[in-house]
Amino acid sequence: MKDQKDNFATQEQVFVALASLTPDELRLLDYQANRLAFGTIYATGMALFGEALDRASDLRRKWYPECMPFMTFMRNTMASIASNDRKGFHATRVANVSALTRIEDEVEDDAFLSSLQGIPKNSVEDVLIAAEEHEAMLRDYDALYAYFGDDEEIWNILDAMERGLIGTAIKEHCKLNEAQYAAARKRLNRGAAKLKSQGKK
Repeated sequence: MKDQKDNFATQEQVFVALASLTPDELRLLDYQANRLAFGTIYATGMALFGEALDRASDLRRKWYPECMPFMTFMRNTMASIASNDRKGFHATRVANVSALTRIEDEVEDDAFLSSLQGIPKNSVEDVLIAAEEHEAMLRDYDALYAYFGDDEEIWNILDAMERGLIGTAIKEHCKLNEAQYAAARKRLNRGAAKLKSQGKK
C-alpha cells in the first residue's frame, strides 16, 4: 500500500485544481493574498499568490489532496510564506524606522516612507503603531482560519468580517440562509472562545 506521505499531488494535478477553483473561491483567495502580503517583500497579493503557486507546482510545497482542499492548501502556503518573510523583512524595516526617531527634524524622505507598503505616511510613531496593530489583527484572523481548516462557511464569514460587514450583509456576502448562518456563527463563536481559552487568540 502506498504510504500517506507519498500521496502528494503532481504538478498536473495542481494546475487542474487551480483551473477548477470557482469564482467565489478565487475571489476569496485574492482577498487573502492581498491581506497576507501586507508587510512583506511581495508588493501585491498576486505576487504572493504566484510565489505560492510556484512552490506548489515545483513540489517545494506538497499538496495532499486527501488531507485538505486545494483552496485551503493555497491559503496556508501563502500564510506560511508571508509569515516567514515578515519575520525577517518587517524586523529590518521597523529597525530602520526606529533609527529615524533619533532625528530631531521632521522626516521628509518620501521615497523611504513610500517603501513602507500600505502603512500611512504619518509620524514614525504612527508607522510603528499601524504595523503592530495590523500584525496583531493578522494573528487573530490567522488563528481562526487555521482552526477551522476547510470550513468554507466560516472562511467566508471571516472574510466578510474583515471587510467590515455586519449582520444581514454578512449573510448576503456568504450566500447563507438564516439556519446556515446561525449554525456557522455558533461554530465560529465556540471556536473563538476555545482559542481564547488556550491563549492562542
